[in-house]
Amino acid sequence: MRTLLTLSAMLLLGFALPAVAEGKLEILLSQNASKTESETGRLLVNLVFRNTGDRPIEFPSSYVPPEDGGKLGLNLLSVKSGNSIADYQGLHVRNISGSGSRAILGPGESLERTVDLSQSYLIAPNRSYSISVRPLLRFKDAISAEPSSVRSSDAEAKAATSNTIEVISGAVGSGAGLHRADTLDSAQHPCSQAQNDSISEAILNAGDLSLQAVKYTQSLLKYASPGYTFDQTARYTKWYGAYGDPNNFSSPNGMINGRIAWRLNVNAIRLGKIQGKLPNPPVLSTTCNCEASGAVNPATTIAWVNPSAPYQINICPNFFSLPAIGNSMASDSKAGTILHEISHFNDGYTAGTDDFGDPDQPVSEAKFMAANGRDLAADNAYNIEFYSENLEADQ
Repeated sequence: MRTLLTLSAMLLLGFALPAVAEGKLEILLSQNASKTESETGRLLVNLVFRNTGDRPIEFPSSYVPPEDGGKLGLNLLSVKSGNSIADYQGLHVRNISGSGSRAILGPGESLERTVDLSQSYLIAPNRSYSISVRPLLRFKDAISAEPSSVRSSDAEAKAATSNTIEVISGAVGSGAGLHRADTLDSAQHPCSQAQNDSISEAILNAGDLSLQAVKYTQSLLKYASPGYTFDQTARYTKWYGAYGDPNNFSSPNGMINGRIAWRLNVNAIRLGKIQGKLPNPPVLSTTCNCEASGAVNPATTIAWVNPSAPYQINICPNFFSLPAIGNSMASDSKAGTILHEISHFNDGYTAGTDDFGDPDQPVSEAKFMAANGRDLAADNAYNIEFYSENLEADQ
């Protein structure tokens, strides 16, 4: 007669259960000291993406810097000197949702890249900087280590681990990060009349949506003696999470609320719907430049910007096939693209937004941040885009 042992009996008898295989993504930073900064005028950092687990993993290829060491297409790193954050001056590239490729690493495998910080960040000379990987770089266990591996969409996303390094910038005052080479002459990349008409309509729609978002948010906060109340609607909750105590302005959560409201206002200012306080009003310009370069791929890119070159948006052919305004069935849209890209710029009003999370799943990632990391949602371009569009028609 066969004897069957229950799980609890096996544990009592000392039987060891097999460990569950899982992948682990570690991103190791180190300073590249092959040449001194005084010789090259550059500040080089090595990044090694390594799977230290025992199962294949996959993550967005956009996390991996370009092999040529040029400008980043994603604000991958936190670059801080004391309490001051270095402005990101790489590129922000908006691709069609779901069009991105995946990097796959088998157990023990790694990818290595070298990043020139002076190409993508505003680096001051002779200053100490603390470098780390920005939050919400996550990965999933892959079905296999084959390049053709189909992504397991139901796998749980897990956070990568990383280290922090300290570097000294040296004589990088003439580094590439200090110029604006990615400001393009629109005359060199002209749009057709039909394209200009389509872009103009998108800008008008985006402006209207930005102003509506400001007024909607203001309507939620009401004063009723002895203090304020906030109407926690489904729309606000979905994209920005729980508002919390509306009378505690100085708490961390209260400061996040203020940052969210200010970013919405700045978008409306940049789109000409609210009068700003700076002497020179923002002037939006567009080009139809989508030349393949670095992170810009004409097959998948909708638009791209250099945040240090306000307020120029570079439009790709994919833009013109999008719906006018996004909805629950089509999150990519013309007006949404303008709302998204205009929020990326660094100017006298605020530092630009970032693209946090998995760019292939921007809607679910934006909701995840609202529920689990409001500080990230406040600075994520997708959250401001989807909230302003009221993507899923919430009340």
